[in-house]
Amino acid sequence: DNDNDTSSNSTSSSYSGAPNMHQLESAREGWRVDFSWENGVGVYAGSDIPRFTTIIKSKAIARSKVRDEYMHSVQVSWNEYIQMDSPACLINHCCSNANVGIRDNEFGAYDFVALRDIVEGEELIWDHGTCEFDLSSSISGSFVERHEDIRARYGRYYAEYLHSWTPSASA
Repeated sequence: DNDNDTSSNSTSSSYSGAPNMHQLESAREGWRVDFSWENGVGVYAGSDIPRFTTIIKSKAIARSKVRDEYMHSVQVSWNEYIQMDSPACLINHCCSNANVGIRDNEFGAYDFVALRDIVEGEELIWDHGTCEFDLSSSISGSFVERHEDIRARYGRYYAEYLHSWTPSASA
């Protein structure tokens, strides 16, 4: 893979007071969790992040056969949902202006990958439609149009199980 290693990014100086362990780890990894006036809590670039860099490797901390909207579960296969660990569960959603895509990973969850160059301080945003089959088909436009848009917009950076979907598969 062409992904860049973010472990050598410089630390963020945006924290005031004594940093906690989460802040120290996140600064080393190139991201930070912070307050957003628009979205509440969000995840932000702690330094400039080049396109196609793996920013966050999430882990599944709970699994279910049904969606749990209160626990922010996301779909990982046709019949399985997971709850991701932090900070992945704190990355906010937008179906029209995402700057990170996803890729299945070895931890049963998703890696978050920069779709374009992201500047320091910019909020990381992803499109839940890249992993949610039912959700992606109901957010905007027709079912088929939404999935074609996801493929065109995110290239290979959406859930692996959706790569095999075709319009005839849902008929």
